[in-house]
Amino acid sequence: MIRRYKYLRVYSELSYNSYCQLSDYPFINTLYPSRPKNFNRSSTKNSRLIKFNYDIRSLYSGLGVILQDSYLENHSNHVSDYCLKLGKALGLRGKVLQDLELAGMLHDIGKAYIPKDIINKTGKLNDQEWKIVRTHPRIGYNILSTVEEYSNLAEYALYHHERIDGKGYPEGLKGEQIPFPSRIIAVVDAYEAMTEDRPYRKALSQAEAIAELRKYSNQQFDKDIVDVFIEKVLKTL
Repeated sequence: MIRRYKYLRVYSELSYNSYCQLSDYPFINTLYPSRPKNFNRSSTKNSRLIKFNYDIRSLYSGLGVILQDSYLENHSNHVSDYCLKLGKALGLRGKVLQDLELAGMLHDIGKAYIPKDIINKTGKLNDQEWKIVRTHPRIGYNILSTVEEYSNLAEYALYHHERIDGKGYPEGLKGEQIPFPSRIIAVVDAYEAMTEDRPYRKALSQAEAIAELRKYSNQQFDKDIVDVFIEKVLKTL
C-alpha cells in the first residue's frame, strides 16, 4: 500500500508542475483534494462490496478522490446506467458487463482534479483551459492503474475521448486500436453530455442528440455501437 501512496504522490507532483506550465491559475485545494484517511485501505472483500454497490461517493472516496459537486456524480451515474443497458444490447455478459458498468462510473474520475472555474465556465474555453481539460483521461488512468482492484479499467478511462478517425486524445488511436469498452463509453458519454444542461448551453433534445451521433458515426464514434445504442437502448426508453 505504501507503493500506491508513493505513485499517487509522485503523479500529483508531476501533474501540479504540468498544470502550472499550462495555466496562470493559482494552485487551489480543489485541484488535488486531500485523500481521506481510509484511502484504499479496504480489504479485497470490502473493495468488492463498494464495487457491487456502485455508491459513487464511497467508490471515489476509496480511490482518494473527493467529489466537489453533484455534476460529476450525476453524469457518472447516468453514463454507468447507459453502459450497462448498451452492454447488454451488444451481448456482453458476466464480468465483462460488470467491468463496463463500473468503467462508466469511473471514466471521468480525472475531472475531479480539473478546477471548477474551468468546468463551470459559461463561455468558450481558451487554449490553455482546453489543454487542462484534456488532461483528465490521463489523470484518471494514473489513479486507476495504481489500484489493483481497478487497474483493468484504467485503459478504458484513458481512451474514452479517442475517435474512430484518429483525431481524438490523448494518443490519437484509430478504429479498432481503441478498446471496445472505450468506444462504448465514448458514445454514451457524448449522448449524456449533449442531453444535460451545461453552463455554456442548454441540453439538446433526444432527437437532436441522436442526429449528432449519426452525423459523427465512423468519424468520432463507432457506427455499429451508435446503431445499437439508438435502436436497442434509446428507442426503448
